[in-house]
Amino acid sequence: MVKMLRFKKEPNLTDLEKLNINGATFKNGEGYFTNETIVMDIPNTFRFSTKLEIFTHEDNNEIDLIMTQILTRGPEYWEMEDAFSRIGFRNPEIEEQMRLLCEELLKMDLVHWVEN
Repeated sequence: MVKMLRFKKEPNLTDLEKLNINGATFKNGEGYFTNETIVMDIPNTFRFSTKLEIFTHEDNNEIDLIMTQILTRGPEYWEMEDAFSRIGFRNPEIEEQMRLLCEELLKMDLVHWVEN
């Protein structure tokens, strides 16, 4: 089972503006899987361009926070539970910041964990 971090309702940028990782904040922009969304470009990650991306599933309109990267074979995404170990393998300090960001979203009552 995979744990996804799901938004309770569609977030807006002001909901997320105080959150950051390595000094990067959320902004309106283009993700690797969504053309127009809210994204955070995470700087100083090992080797690959890395983002947090607000992703809306086309089939059911559920909205998740995902981590995306451009790998040599193209873009890939990870649900947040898997993203922690993916980024923590080479960037443990970013993993910790990502966990804190998710905890803050939970405290703000914007998201909840969903098992799939």
